[in-house]
Amino acid sequence: VLLAAVPLFLLLAVVSYLAIQFSLSERDEQAWVRHTYQVMESERRLQDDVQTAETGMRGFLLSRDPVFQQGYLSYVARIPRDLKTFRDLTTDNPPQQKRADRLKKLLDARINGLEQATRAQQPPVVRSPQAIQGLARGRSEMAGIRAEINAGLAEEADLLSQRDANRRAAENREIASAIGAGVLVLGILLIAAAALVRNNVSLAAAEAARANEAAVL
Repeated sequence: VLLAAVPLFLLLAVVSYLAIQFSLSERDEQAWVRHTYQVMESERRLQDDVQTAETGMRGFLLSRDPVFQQGYLSYVARIPRDLKTFRDLTTDNPPQQKRADRLKKLLDARINGLEQATRAQQPPVVRSPQAIQGLARGRSEMAGIRAEINAGLAEEADLLSQRDANRRAAENREIASAIGAGVLVLGILLIAAAALVRNNVSLAAAEAARANEAAVL
């Protein structure tokens, strides 16, 4: 019986090791899923920064109200920090690092255009040819920024789908391992129980035989 229990203990040790490994693997996959959400959120913040800054600039150009200028300056100040966050989160992703470089150039150009517009000494409701050209250029720059951010979000969405699939696969492996281990343990227990019953039967038979021999003598 003790010899039959040795494989059981060995199996339990292997099952415990596998369970720990699968648990660590699942934790890693969940971490990657969370990381992807963080990257997508950083890109959305960048887009919100530049759009809100441009809205503030347009309000300032139309009204020359300092409140709009303060809103513009506040969001412009956020752009370098949020771009750095995006870059730091994607150090493992070369295409996203290149996208960060392209975004920096686009954002620098857009901010420069916004600052030139706010420095211009013109009356409210700008209608000069230079202002119209500036607005047209701004729309083009914003289109480029949106295109880069949307491409980045699409790439992260693909990564999210892959990482979510990996997470589910890790969960399935863990479940299958647990079921398989349970079946093996049950099988070994049944074998051990059968061996124990057989030994008890043999022992009872031997004792009965000795008792009969003693009675005859």
